[in-house]
Amino acid sequence: METIAFFGSSRMREDSQKYIEVKHLGKLFAESGYNISTGAYKGVMEAALNGAKKYPVDRIGVTTKDYPRKKPNQYVNKVIECDSYLDRLGKLIEISDAYIIFDGSTGTLLELLSVIALKDRRKISQKPIVILSKDFFEIIQFMSEKFKKFKKIMGFVYHTTDIRQAFEYVDDRLKDNKASASS
Repeated sequence: METIAFFGSSRMREDSQKYIEVKHLGKLFAESGYNISTGAYKGVMEAALNGAKKYPVDRIGVTTKDYPRKKPNQYVNKVIECDSYLDRLGKLIEISDAYIIFDGSTGTLLELLSVIALKDRRKISQKPIVILSKDFFEIIQFMSEKFKKFKKIMGFVYHTTDIRQAFEYVDDRLKDNKASASS
C-alpha cells in the first residue's frame, strides 16, 4: 500500500479553512486505500491524520527525540521514532511514495527543497510532488527564473490550489507507476 506524506505548518488551527481542506485531502487518500505519513504533531500533520481516522490505513507519525515534550497527535496509529530532526525528515521521505506540501515556515521549506533535490538527483524519481501553497510555489518559480540550472525543477512539481486536483494528480501518477512496474 502506498504512503502519502503531508508537509506543512504545525501552527494551523483546527477551526481554520485550511485545516478543513487538509483533513478532506487526508480522507480522500485514506478512503482510496493510501497510508498517510506526517511528522506526528499538530496543524497539517494532525488534520491529514484526522481525515484518515475512519479508514483501515496506517496513519504514520514520525517523531523525533529532538522534541521530547511533544507527543504524537491522537490520530496517529503507528509511530516511528527518529533520533533527530534530520533523521525524521529522511524517514518521511524514505517511507512515502508521494509528497503534498502545504503552507508552512522554514521547516516546510526545508522539506520541499529536500524532496526537490532528491528528485533532481533521481533518488525519488517516480514520486509525485504537489505544492498546495501559493507562497512556496512562487519561491520555486523565482528560483527557476533566477537561476538557469533550476529551470528543470518546475517540471518536478505540480501546483494547484484545488484539493480534488491534488488527489487526482497523485492517484493517477501512482497508478501509472504501478502499471509500469508490472509490465
